[in-house]
Amino acid sequence: MNPTQNTTTTDPTPADVLRRAADHIDRHGFNQGSYYDNPSATSPAVCTDGALRIAAYGEPIATVSDTDAEYATYNTAHKWFSDYLYANLGTHEGQPIGVHAWNDSPHTTGADVVDTLRAAADAWDTKNQGGDRS
Repeated sequence: MNPTQNTTTTDPTPADVLRRAADHIDRHGFNQGSYYDNPSATSPAVCTDGALRIAAYGEPIATVSDTDAEYATYNTAHKWFSDYLYANLGTHEGQPIGVHAWNDSPHTTGADVVDTLRAAADAWDTKNQGGDRS
């Protein structure tokens, strides 16, 4: 079993997903320009969204669908992270900073992504006292 895979019986909070995503990048590396540096690998280097997908689904997923059982978990964490980026980084050329554009910026490092994922997880816990799972 992948160490960043969900092994709990309750749905993870967005903070859980964000921390697992950060852990995956710490263990397996950071990627820019695509979700996974090697999509056929069990634990590839990943971009931010690829890390969120692995953290929610337990494996590399090329396409997410709102009919997937894990979609709500992934989508809630992704939306929280997107909102966190916007609240903390603002806009670029009048548009909110998106997860993909931020990830692929030449100014964004793997350490930046890991730190920001963990900060967003902490912000979720602070706002929700660590327990709200929606």
